Amino acid sequence: MENTRTAAAALRRLGLRPVGGNYRTLKKLIAFYAISTDHFDPYGAVSRPRLHKRIPLEEVLVEGSTYNRAKLKQRLYDEGLRRKVERPPYEQLIAEIDALGYRGVGRKYGVSDNAARNWVRWYRARAEMPEDGAASDTEEREAA
Repeated sequence: MENTRTAAAALRRLGLRPVGGNYRTLKKLIAFYAISTDHFDPYGAVSRPRLHKRIPLEEVLVEGSTYNRAKLKQRLYDEGLRRKVERPPYEQLIAEIDALGYRGVGRKYGVSDNAARNWVRWYRARAEMPEDGAASDTEEREAA
């Protein structure tokens, strides 16, 4: 304990993970055994730079990887390996859905058929609704 500068380092030295209840356990043990914590640096965890190395993509992009999917998606965008697909104009999108269906539109733009459905919802949410409440011809076509 005398060689550690932070509570987290003390927990690691004891073989515990520095999370949640383990800090309370450490605090109780320190009080019970009257161990001095004067050498602990209260800003030790934030004062030094993180030594976290990025895992190379070659090690992340393997079958069975446990890398966080949300972080992977952002990392692929940052590295330029994944691109955001531009939505086609609404009229073009509806015409392509009529001709190809949602799955065909998805294949054409490299997205899922659900993404194509979401594009339609996105456009409709931003469109002005007719004041008389009449459905547009596209809505009538989809309802049929």
